[in-house]
Amino acid sequence: WHDNMRCSGYSEVLDLYVCWEYGRLRWFDPNTDKYLLTFFEERNMRLQETERAEQAETRADFEAYTRQQAEARAQQAEAENLRLRAELEAIRRSMQSNEGN
Repeated sequence: WHDNMRCSGYSEVLDLYVCWEYGRLRWFDPNTDKYLLTFFEERNMRLQETERAEQAETRADFEAYTRQQAEARAQQAEAENLRLRAELEAIRRSMQSNEGN
């Protein structure tokens, strides 16, 4: 016993400390100097990892969509620019032809 709320013992077979702390059974690994995760801790960690991965995928999809939209707008602007240049050139030719008459 460490105090009235904590006690522990070492298991040579498991190479772990078995700890009773504040009403919870825990396993402590002296090789890593860390507690082993409980089922609920492990599950919550995996759920958080899955959520982060899904958020990253959603961000990547949104960024790809945004890039595609920007590229489409750039292509439309270039096409409009080319159309206006052609129209301006046609007007210039028309004006030059009228000056020659």
